[in-house]
Amino acid sequence: WYVGVFNYTGLGGTDYGRTYGDEFDFYGGWAHDFGLMKFDISSSYYAISHLDKVHDDLWAIEPEVVFNKCPFVQPFIRGRYFGQVGSESSKPGFFWFAGVKKTMQFGKGWSWTSRQYQLHLTASTAYAAGALHDSTGFIYARLTTDLDIPITTKITLSPSLIYQVAAPGQRSDPKGFTDGNKLVWTVNLKYRF
Repeated sequence: WYVGVFNYTGLGGTDYGRTYGDEFDFYGGWAHDFGLMKFDISSSYYAISHLDKVHDDLWAIEPEVVFNKCPFVQPFIRGRYFGQVGSESSKPGFFWFAGVKKTMQFGKGWSWTSRQYQLHLTASTAYAAGALHDSTGFIYARLTTDLDIPITTKITLSPSLIYQVAAPGQRSDPKGFTDGNKLVWTVNLKYRF
């Protein structure tokens, strides 16, 4: 079991950095490694742009399956359902993600923990089934680099960079979600029970 808070900050002055790129996500979930595959399910509250306003906020449920035993990289499939918080929240719907992950461990954490640093590299593509958009079907690719920094045996701090590339012909969202390529800086603080 785990809980955490996640911050996105959009870079480069795009619309994405003024709307969906700026948010705090409060989440909790359960993950278990079954050997051949790892299963993870989480629920999140997305506080978009301003913590004192809920007009853009969303909630989400997100199951993921990672196939552990493949050589070199780990393929994964993830779903994400967004639900509305208020009448002005973005349209609910699904994202479907598919991609590969690679984790590299090195060094040791802080002196009071024996956990190692972990560098995660992820390449994925996503298909949106209605979520956050007026029409179903926009697609984008995403490259993510995460660094897990063990603070204690249970607390992890993870800064990351996300580079998102919209598919040709899918760069016309007036809110900027797919309007060109995006670079986003994130910080994740997780506590594992």
